[in-house]
Amino acid sequence: MKKHARTQEVIRQPMKITILAVGSEAQYQPTFDTAYQYLKKETADLSAELSYAICRPEAAELFAALRTATGQSEAVVLLLSPEPAAVSTALRVVCSGLERTASVDAALQRQLETRAARMGLSLGYEQLADLVSFPAGAVPLPNEQGLVQGYAIPARRQLLLALPALPGELSAMFPSAVRPLLAKLGGRAVSYATVRVLELDQFSVPQEVARLNQSPHLNITARHRSGDYELNIEATGATQTEAEDYLKRAVTHMQQTFGIYLYCIGNRPLPQIVIDGMTRHGLTLATAEWGTGGLLIEQLSAVIGANGCCRAAYNDSHIGTELELPRRLLQAPEDNGALIAGLLAQQCRKAGHTALGLGVYCQPESGQLHVALADKNRIWNRRLAVAEPIREDTAQIAVWQAMNVLRLYTAQYPKQLPGGIEPAELERRVGIGSLFARPAASNHSGKDQKPSMEKKAHTKRPAAPAVDAEAIKGTNLIQRIKMKALTKSDKIRIILLAVCIIVFLASGIYIINNKLQSIKNKNLSDELAGLYDPDGTTDISVDGYPKDYIRGFEALYQRNPDIAGWVKIPDTKLDYAVVQAEDNDKYHRADIDGKYNDWGIPYVDFRVDQKKPSYNTVIYGHNMGDGTMFGYLQAYKKLTYYQQHPLISYNSVYRKDMYKIFAVVVCKADDPDFDYHNFIDSDSDAAKNEYIEKIMKRSIIKTTVDVKASDRLLTLSTCDYTFRDPDTNKLIARLVIFGRAVRDGESEAVNVNAATLSPNPLMPKQWYEYIKKQQEKKAAEELEKEQKAYIALWLTADEIAVAGDMPTADLYAKAQERAALAERCLTAEELTASDNTPEKIKSLIDYRQKLFKMLLTQDETDNNTASKKLTLCQERLDILQQEVVINGEKKKLFEDNTLFASSWSQLQGRYELLAKQKDWKTYLSVADVQNLNISGDALKSTLTANQQRAQKYLTAEEIAKYNNWNDLSAAINKAEATRKALEAEGLKAGLTQAEMDKMTLAELQKAVDRAKNKVEIDKTIEAIRVLNPGATGEGGKPLSDMTLDELKALLSALQQERAALEAAARSAGMSNEEIKKYPTNAALQQAVNEKTKAQREALIREILKMEGHPPENELQNKTLDELKAIKAQLDQRAALIAEIKALATAVNVTVTDQELAAMSLEQLAAKKQELANQKQLMNEIIAKIKELKPDYNPAGKTLEQLQQDLAALQNPPTPPTPPTPPTPGGEGGEGGSGEGSSGEGGGESGGNNPAASGTSGEGTTA
Repeated sequence: MKKHARTQEVIRQPMKITILAVGSEAQYQPTFDTAYQYLKKETADLSAELSYAICRPEAAELFAALRTATGQSEAVVLLLSPEPAAVSTALRVVCSGLERTASVDAALQRQLETRAARMGLSLGYEQLADLVSFPAGAVPLPNEQGLVQGYAIPARRQLLLALPALPGELSAMFPSAVRPLLAKLGGRAVSYATVRVLELDQFSVPQEVARLNQSPHLNITARHRSGDYELNIEATGATQTEAEDYLKRAVTHMQQTFGIYLYCIGNRPLPQIVIDGMTRHGLTLATAEWGTGGLLIEQLSAVIGANGCCRAAYNDSHIGTELELPRRLLQAPEDNGALIAGLLAQQCRKAGHTALGLGVYCQPESGQLHVALADKNRIWNRRLAVAEPIREDTAQIAVWQAMNVLRLYTAQYPKQLPGGIEPAELERRVGIGSLFARPAASNHSGKDQKPSMEKKAHTKRPAAPAVDAEAIKGTNLIQRIKMKALTKSDKIRIILLAVCIIVFLASGIYIINNKLQSIKNKNLSDELAGLYDPDGTTDISVDGYPKDYIRGFEALYQRNPDIAGWVKIPDTKLDYAVVQAEDNDKYHRADIDGKYNDWGIPYVDFRVDQKKPSYNTVIYGHNMGDGTMFGYLQAYKKLTYYQQHPLISYNSVYRKDMYKIFAVVVCKADDPDFDYHNFIDSDSDAAKNEYIEKIMKRSIIKTTVDVKASDRLLTLSTCDYTFRDPDTNKLIARLVIFGRAVRDGESEAVNVNAATLSPNPLMPKQWYEYIKKQQEKKAAEELEKEQKAYIALWLTADEIAVAGDMPTADLYAKAQERAALAERCLTAEELTASDNTPEKIKSLIDYRQKLFKMLLTQDETDNNTASKKLTLCQERLDILQQEVVINGEKKKLFEDNTLFASSWSQLQGRYELLAKQKDWKTYLSVADVQNLNISGDALKSTLTANQQRAQKYLTAEEIAKYNNWNDLSAAINKAEATRKALEAEGLKAGLTQAEMDKMTLAELQKAVDRAKNKVEIDKTIEAIRVLNPGATGEGGKPLSDMTLDELKALLSALQQERAALEAAARSAGMSNEEIKKYPTNAALQQAVNEKTKAQREALIREILKMEGHPPENELQNKTLDELKAIKAQLDQRAALIAEIKALATAVNVTVTDQELAAMSLEQLAAKKQELANQKQLMNEIIAKIKELKPDYNPAGKTLEQLQQDLAALQNPPTPPTPPTPPTPGGEGGEGGSGEGSSGEGGGESGGNNPAASGTSGEGTTA
């Protein structure tokens, strides 16, 4: 019975895997060996047997090896070296061997082309096509790192894999793509999944993986790069359904633990997810990065489809041009990271004209980073502090954070992402300003400026008659003026209205005057342009026109002999006459006619010799508020403007020149360190080169134009309003455009696409001092505004009201404390929830603090993230609030109010006991567990004591029947009473109390039984050992440990076995005397076996002598009974054949031995019956014939002949009519002769027909 109950284990044969490495052995053998060792290690737990060979990239050799491998292995792995010949040969051999076509993945081809270019590789079209081709029906296995792609071709019981041989690429692909295929092929109940998680500051991914790996059903491996984790989960179970269930639970747990940082269930990289999300919703993106080296846009641009989404990219070199940040933030960026990131996001979105802006600011040295995402309505900010050990990865982690924020936005779109602030709120916090923007008017008081109201003395007048208040009730201001019944507020309103009207009129007059002057100046410029003939085609003669002047300036010279040239920037509005006087003051505020004009006219420095010409031609011009004159030069602060207008045309009265702009400088007028306007001429190349170097250091744009000492320079100088003298507040800033003349034979083309903004141009110290001084007060005000906004964000209205006159800084400190508490108590999702209010946050913090105090140690509270703490709390609540039955009603073990009234020190010991001892309800009462006055240690001691008491009186099987202490304790009490009764019997039977104390109840029962029935037990054991000297009880229990009942049962079984053996012995021919010679069952069994063996051999010999016997080897496998049955069948067959032959002889039928040998036993029996029936029929016919002819002889007659004879006797023929008798004399002898003949003939006829013979005989005789 036991052997049938044993579990039959399925023994799986090892899975055979053949690895064929394809490539040059001399070049790649170390690579192949490393890859093989990796695969051997990774497949060890799959019970796989690996074989390994290297094949050259030759089709015939690889085809032969592949054909052999597929005939011997369940899985064949082609390891492809990164040489084109290996990939191409493998593809063609696989397609040829499997009769499949190859298809090209066009999208992958574009991706690999870009990847190859980044790797510095140049691949031909065919080589690239082979890398992205797959056999029809193959499952692609993408290689995100290299060029060689993998694929799998699964069959019903076989698998062909093509994988990259480079170990780094192979190990990246194997866990998520290859291992599941091999496990499925091996028939394991296993389920796989891959999740991707970002490890930021919320949790530790390795810790969670280690925790999950404690489950015997999970195996999680992790690969990561700079905080981006790829987790490959393998779940096993008794069945496939169970494995899938374990996998589902693990993935669900990860989703709950990692939250928004689990960005993919699968193996899609984050940049691809982000680009796909934007593409799906038609969103466009601009990025601005500070501190990442352009890593964000680089990784996004590498994704196929990024060109349609990523429209613009900026970095910190664009600050001050395309992007504008307040100087206050730039002076202390480490303290304003969140505001900088927000402004970068907002401004790059506007500059790039995109739907979204993504700003990143990070400091790799300190590990601080800020990310902001902006759309047209809101701005969202994320902050992160990178731990010291991984601080070198700060830039990459910043990029992950930025992409994850963008992913969350696209996943929620078109719904609004929770949290965030409005752009107006950001601007309110930081102010609007540019690196080069014109500052607002100074306000040294720091207060709002209001019109002053001076009180004037006046003479008293007689009081007007008093107007009744009721009379002016309901009147308007005009009515009250007529009534001369103005109120105090009416007077204030009238005064304010008058002031507003005066200011409005003055402003209007100023604006109109400026506009008129601007129009006048524009008309004058147009007039002068009409006088200038740049082509020199006008044939006019002007008295005194210098001979060395070029043609075209005659009319202008006639207008004013001070004309010096004409300056123009192609495709812009800067297109003016230029003059030169004996000093630089004459035309500073005068037009070409010498009349006063705020616009003036561009003029050449009086020291410049244009005829010679001087090394540096300096031209001055005003920067007017309407943007005219040299105001147009302000546009050169933007890189795009320079790229559109890189040339200046300046035709002096002596020559025509085109200049290439090589620098744009913001500097201080009369700066001793950069006295640009005084460097007119120099004979020293060294001095010139030094001057050029100073210009280059200060240029805000890096151009591609080279400058030599031999070049002639053109300098356009104008006023700039970026900064003032910090002490006098005078305008001292200048914007200067430097160009050098196009050389002889040189093209005017400029490579403007290679120009960039200078990341750190040298600025005058007054620039920094002025910006600092102007913004200090504003910064203080903004800081207070920010602090107040921060306070309103974190403190409730009641808290602010109670604080009263508390300084803002103190309230801000309290708000910071609240924010820090929120970080420790709330998850990232809760902190960014759109419906957050200070009241809600405070309430949640208060609740969480109570929860953590109740369920966590101080160390756990201090050192874990909110998510981790909540996970721990939930685990503990699941234990402490598990369902119990009290008075037949299901309830929680501990209700909320009970738990909140306690602390973890009270609950910890209890929790640890309940978590470890899953069957605690069996050994403890619910009331004791709920009683918090009983410590955890006391409960543990009670549980141990109850376990020991249960084990003393009950067996494990008996204990397992109970699931609560009340029922178990009742059973224990009952068993205890039974034990005491047994102990009393044991004492009477001679057992000592000490002996019995060491026994379980079952052992005591047996001991008492043995003591009481010792004689009978010994007698039974003796009888058992006669039959089986080595007999034991169930599980190998010694006979001495068995009870009398167990011994009797065993003896009975042995006796039954003996009876069966004796019957078998007698059947084998043994006598009773022989049987007695073998007292044990085993000996008798052996004797019977030997007797049976001899009988079998004799029987086989007899059978082999018989006709139609089976083959000898078949007989050797038959039992004695089966042999007897075979012999009986053969005997029966022989008897049937003998009977058939006798019957056949009797019925005169021929039967051959060959026919009989071909018949089965059933056919022989049928044949015998057939012949017997035939014989009986013949006997019946013979009897009938003899009735008709008694002397009939049937010998040698067949059935057909007998039937014919019988028919002839029963139906004789009619006698013929006798002939006419002859005459008597002559015919008498003939008649006698005739009679004799007739009688003779009748006798002959009778030989053939008995009936006819008899009749004829009688007739003849008569």
